[in-house]
Amino acid sequence: MKETKEMLSFVFSLTEGVFKALEDGKFGLTDIVHFIETIKGLPSAVNDIALVVEEIKAMDVAQKEELKVWIKEDFDIPAEGVEATVEAGLSIILDLFGLWGNLKAAK
Repeated sequence: MKETKEMLSFVFSLTEGVFKALEDGKFGLTDIVHFIETIKGLPSAVNDIALVVEEIKAMDVAQKEELKVWIKEDFDIPAEGVEATVEAGLSIILDLFGLWGNLKAAK
C-alpha cells in the first residue's frame, strides 16, 4: 500500500497544483512554484508503478477502507467525497499505466 499511497499523493498533489495555479484565472511561468513538491515526489511515485497496478487490482475492501481514511485525513477531503476521490485516483493511476504502456509499445 505504500507505493499506492505515494502514487495517489502524486496525483492529488498535481491536481492541487493546478487548482492553485488557476486561482487567479491565468496560468503562467510563475505558477511553477505550485508544482515543485509534486515534481520532487515524482520518482518515488512512478518508480514502482507496475507494483502499484498489481496492488490496485488485488485490493480488498479493508485496503480500500484504509485508503479512504488516509485520504480523508491527509488531504482533508469531506467524508461524502472520499469514496469518489479514492475511485477516481485509482482509475487515473490505472489509465496512466495503460497510456505509458501504449506509448512505449508505439516507439
